[in-house]
Amino acid sequence: MDTMTNGDQEEEAAHEHEHEHEDVLAKIVANQEKILANQKKIEGNQKKLEQVVANQKSILANQKKIETNQKKLDAVIANQKSILANQKKILAKK
Repeated sequence: MDTMTNGDQEEEAAHEHEHEHEDVLAKIVANQEKILANQKKIEGNQKKLEQVVANQKSILANQKKIETNQKKLDAVIANQKSILANQKKILAKK
């Protein structure tokens, strides 16, 4: 009996449509899982980026301290040169 009744054809079409619907839903779920995994990666990368920014701010602060200390060191060297010049003048007078 290869002939199907109209009801049988409708039932088979309904089952086929149901399977197609299940396949679409399975693809949607798979895509949602991929999206969630990507969101977690993005969150992890965002945390890493925030740490990089914090490190850069720390480096910048340290560079400013180094520049300040270099200026202080330059002033000390200038003072030492001045003291040395004055000492030479005193020795020359003797």
